[in-house]
Amino acid sequence: MAERINEAVEKDNMQHPDLPLSISVGVATAKDASRRLWEVYKEADDAMYVNKLASGKDPRAAVIRALKAALAEKDFHNTERMKEVACMLGEAVGLSREEMDGLRLLVEMHDIGKLGVPDHILFKPGSLTEEEREEIQRHSEVGYRIALSSGELAPVAPYILQHHERWDGRGYPLGLKGEQIHLLSRILAIVDAYDAMTSDRPYRGAMSHEEALEELKKCTGSQFDPQLVEIFVRLLAGGRKGCPEKNV
Repeated sequence: MAERINEAVEKDNMQHPDLPLSISVGVATAKDASRRLWEVYKEADDAMYVNKLASGKDPRAAVIRALKAALAEKDFHNTERMKEVACMLGEAVGLSREEMDGLRLLVEMHDIGKLGVPDHILFKPGSLTEEEREEIQRHSEVGYRIALSSGELAPVAPYILQHHERWDGRGYPLGLKGEQIHLLSRILAIVDAYDAMTSDRPYRGAMSHEEALEELKKCTGSQFDPQLVEIFVRLLAGGRKGCPEKNV
């Protein structure tokens, strides 16, 4: 039904380009009678605001844009490329429309906690000391707190907190293991690692596409979800496709 609403709006906009409409839709379902309808409504309302932010239609997105601009000065990621491959993987594993919105927002904001890391650590060309490594590792928790304090980002705050957890339970900050880690965070972990390996950093040059995929395969079952890595490698080995912004 949400897709039909969006399709109807797109069709109307093509017919009346002089007065285009903008709409955001959130969906939630009560699967049994035990759930209170207010809880279901709140879930749908949250999904609508994530949709607004992901598509850039919410006036409050100005806050997000300001945070993204500040983060861009401290980050090495190619965010647009990350969103493309993340959405490709998300589509392959059957994420819902709301989950895809959340994934796009998560990719954009997952490293927001790096705003609290001093530049001399973040841009250090050599090896980090143990204290410096601990300082950087705190960015997941810092990002979680920033997201919680901003109502617009609160829906993805738990996924920001978990994006450095490992499949084998040796990640941080919570030491979650396997499917205890949310699916969106597991997807991001793979996409984040791939982008990091294929980008130049102050302390090393970029790997080739093939080298990065091989490294992901080596870390399957330890750092990454084995099933997701298998799908990701197959998708990228077979060529990429884009992730169009369907929602308006």
